[in-house]
Order: sequence, then C-alpha cells, then structure tokens
Amino acid sequence: MIGDGIKIDKRGRHYFLDGVEVPARAYRKRYPLGKQAPTLVRSRRQKSIALAVHPSQVEEASSDAVRKGVPTEFTRDGRPIFESRAHRKKYFQAYGYFDRDAGYGDAAPQHHKGDRAPPNPLRERAMALAHRIRLRHSSSED
Repeated sequence: MIGDGIKIDKRGRHYFLDGVEVPARAYRKRYPLGKQAPTLVRSRRQKSIALAVHPSQVEEASSDAVRKGVPTEFTRDGRPIFESRAHRKKYFQAYGYFDRDAGYGDAAPQHHKGDRAPPNPLRERAMALAHRIRLRHSSSED
C-alpha cells in the first residue's frame, strides 16, 4: 500500500495522501511544486517472454505457481505477469531462476559477489599446478 505519493500507470497520475487517492489539487496543497514529493511509484506490470510456457500449459503453470507460494497471472500466449520487482524475485527464487544482470534486490545466484565467477576448486588446483610447473621450468633454465 502506498502512503503519500504519486503513482503513474497507463491511465495517468494518481495522487495519494495517507493511502487514499485524492485530486492533484489536494496533494499539491500538502506538497507544493518545488518541494520534493515523498515517493514516486511506477506501476508497470512486467511480462516475461523468456519464462513463457506453451499456451496449452497456462492453467497448469498458474496452479503450480500458487502451489509454490507465488500466485502469478499468465497471458493467453503463456507469458507470466509480474506485478512488481518483489513478485518477480519471489517467482525466480521459487523456481530456481536468477537474473544475470541482477541489481540491488533482484534474484541473483547464491554465489553472486559482483562480477567474480563462482569458486571452482578444480580450476584453482590447475592454476596452482601450472604455477609450480612454471617455477620449476624457470629454475631449470638458470
């Protein structure tokens, strides 16, 4: 729920004071132009092409999402509709997906530490062995 703020959607701007929609004039009385409004909420439902299911599986996918605790609406062509970033994150986590371009608060892989690759013990052992071989090779040339 929104407290004081402005919500923008396809139908235009909606002004809220104490969680109740009010005319712009009433909102501007409390928050005159020039003063920063407390919040600006953008309400855009996101439809995912990458996570789409076959149109014949829409009902099954919708009921499965409810079972996993993330009720999700699907378009007729099978695309899931995410109501917010939080909804998208919960859906990703419920199904084990992650966003490769994850930002703050998005669903990221468990090992995600910025741009570094996940730890790979085999690679680390191979690098250590290559280092020892180089040291041995360089000492034998002297």
